[in-house]
Amino acid sequence: MKGVIRTVEKLNRKTGNWAYVDEYFIDGVEVSLRLFKKHFPDKPIGLSGGQSTGWPMKSEALAVHPRQLDEARQRAHDAGVPTQFTDTGEPVFTSAAHRKRYCESVNAFDRQGGYSDPQVR
Repeated sequence: MKGVIRTVEKLNRKTGNWAYVDEYFIDGVEVSLRLFKKHFPDKPIGLSGGQSTGWPMKSEALAVHPRQLDEARQRAHDAGVPTQFTDTGEPVFTSAAHRKRYCESVNAFDRQGGYSDPQVR
């Protein structure tokens, strides 16, 4: 079942003014707001309801070639930042602190980051 809300501009025939009006569709058929809400109730915005916080996070930018996985794991372990890698070579970070420690151990930094993100050394 697919629900779509489309906002269109319609002319109010009584006043002669244009206004934006929402139209509701379920599987391509226009329905009332009441029926639409019955099938697609509002959900709270935020981290409730099992939504992810972003961790664990994979990094494509810091990936290594799959043939270098053992070397990368060993280098991270030797630097005191044990890190798992995917089969395609992406490091998997468990928290922001883990990401920061790993990035700084391989001389990487976040240009858009703040004080708690990886810094230039």
